[in-house]
Amino acid sequence: MATVQSGTSPGRRIKVGKLVLGRAVSVDTKPVKKQLNAPRSVNGAYEKTHKGATEASKRLANAEARVGELDATQDASLDRYAAAYVAQGASRTKPLAEYKAGSVTDIKTMATEKEAKLLLKLATKGKAHQDAGIKRAATQMEKAAKAVLAAKKPIEGLIEKRSEAIAARDALAPRWEKAFATLKRAVRAAEDEGATGLFEALFEVTEDSRGSGSSG
Repeated sequence: MATVQSGTSPGRRIKVGKLVLGRAVSVDTKPVKKQLNAPRSVNGAYEKTHKGATEASKRLANAEARVGELDATQDASLDRYAAAYVAQGASRTKPLAEYKAGSVTDIKTMATEKEAKLLLKLATKGKAHQDAGIKRAATQMEKAAKAVLAAKKPIEGLIEKRSEAIAARDALAPRWEKAFATLKRAVRAAEDEGATGLFEALFEVTEDSRGSGSSG
């Protein structure tokens, strides 16, 4: 008989826990009543911490995506800023050479935060320029760079919170595995003492449980 296994991920463990505990409601589990307490407790706690870790990961991913979008915006603002200098006769390959800022491509390949800080410095210079087009582009670039820095600020904290949430969840994994294994052994022992069919009722793999992991 193929039997339900614990799985190799938090989501699979939780699914298995719910499956077995759900089956336990409709069969006589008096012989293993005590051993069912731990799975009930730890599966609920594990699911709660897994949800917390998932939400923390999503918050971080969303924040990172936002930084990426704003980084693209600041790159575009840099293009407009450089184009304004070209319009005033600057070199097309190095329009910002007078500021020793390197090429536009070099600036865009910088780390996001480093680029933003450089753009703020360039924007300060551009806002003092006599040309209205350069001033306007500088103001737009300053706004774009500030938006990047503002969006980047919470990232470190979100990374820390995600790590904490994952650690809290993973700390429960050994307890979950122990509770699951203890219940299996208890059910086997109960069958030896006359609770025929209990193991099959709780742990047999059926069509609705194949995604939970199994072994022959």
